[in-house]
Amino acid sequence: MSEEEEERFKPVIEGLFDRYLSLKLGDVQFKELIFDLAHVVYEFPFRIPANFTYIVRAIMTLEGLGTMVDSNFNFFEVARPYAKRFMFMREGRYLRGLIVDNVIRGKGGNIEWGKVWKLAKMAFKYYVRGENKL
Repeated sequence: MSEEEEERFKPVIEGLFDRYLSLKLGDVQFKELIFDLAHVVYEFPFRIPANFTYIVRAIMTLEGLGTMVDSNFNFFEVARPYAKRFMFMREGRYLRGLIVDNVIRGKGGNIEWGKVWKLAKMAFKYYVRGENKL
C-alpha cells in the first residue's frame, strides 16, 4: 500500500472503529458491517480468499432468513455460543499453553499458587454461580 493510500485508508478504518467498537455485539447487524467492509475492500488493494466470500454470503443468507422470521433476529447473538465453543476447541491447546506459561508460572518457571487460586475463584464465579454475562 502506498503512502497516499495509507493516508486515505486511516480515516476510513477509524470511522469503522468509531461506529462498531462502541456497539454491543447484539446491536451489530452483520449485513451492515459487511457492506461497510465491502466499501473498504473495493476501494483499497485487498485480496479476499474465495472461501471467505462464500462464508460471508452464507452468513448474510442466514441473517436474511432470520430477520424474515423474527425482525429482532441478530446473527451475532445466535452464533456467539457456537463461536466460543469452536474457538476454545480449536485454540484450546495453544491457550492452555499461554495460560500455564504466562499466567500461572512466574519468571522462575515455578507455579505461583496465588495465581492458580485467583483463576480457580474466577472459574467458580463464571461457571458455577452463573456470573458469565458479558
